[in-house]
Amino acid sequence: MHPRGDRPPRVSRVQDEGRSSLHRDAVVEAAVRVLADRGVAGLSDHAVDAECALPAGTTRTFFPDLPSLVTAIVDDLIRRDGEIWTSLGSLTPTSVADFADRIAGWVERALADLVGARARIQLFLGAPERAAAGHAAILEVLVVVLDVLRVPQPHDRGRLVVDLVSGTVLHHGSVRRSEPFDPPTFAAGVRRLLAAR
Repeated sequence: MHPRGDRPPRVSRVQDEGRSSLHRDAVVEAAVRVLADRGVAGLSDHAVDAECALPAGTTRTFFPDLPSLVTAIVDDLIRRDGEIWTSLGSLTPTSVADFADRIAGWVERALADLVGARARIQLFLGAPERAAAGHAAILEVLVVVLDVLRVPQPHDRGRLVVDLVSGTVLHHGSVRRSEPFDPPTFAAGVRRLLAAR
């Protein structure tokens, strides 16, 4: 029997689960960085373990295969997108002008997270079938928002807005990196797109 002072500290199940959740979050964040830097071809459990400086095998503990890891990355990027959107105001904009300004604000903040922007591009190029799930989820919400704002042809226009946003993030995250993003000009373009008959 150990003297009271020599006993190892007991870790409650809640503490252990909290620690496990922190490790899982660290693994997902590291996976996003690996994806951004190396693409889908360079994404592996070994690369993620090394990136997050956790013991070998940690990634596989949470994600037993590459598809489950990619799904977690997609979920994380969707979560980031939602956090950016809600940080700019209520879930539903009050007008088309408000919507255009918020979409411009979203692009500006997404470009400030260059790792996330590059990870999105890598997903589109290397795992389009997985990226399609995130794309469809965002488009579905966007169509509802445009319908509430009484924008004609909300599905068609929603797709055009997503294309405009994705193209802008792609260009400013790569070939036009040195060129500053101009939110007012972008918002004006979105307003014109949604006002066209």
